[in-house]
Amino acid sequence: MSMFKGLGDKIKGLAGDEIMKYVKGLNFPASKQSVTDAFKTNNAPPDIMSALQKLPNVNFNSAQDLINAIKGKL
Repeated sequence: MSMFKGLGDKIKGLAGDEIMKYVKGLNFPASKQSVTDAFKTNNAPPDIMSALQKLPNVNFNSAQDLINAIKGKL
């Protein structure tokens, strides 16, 4: 699918555990600001941080909800 070209392929190929390291210490549901803070604290790469900035200011009910939202912005 074209949505997963380039960076999307990179994220799509990451294991769940690898993505989860960026939300370490975060409790869900979580606000966008809480997620952004956790990703910064856990040294998420700039491309992931850029995708986070494109997300709406909503609460994420689970890590899977967050991952799906990030993939939708890549």
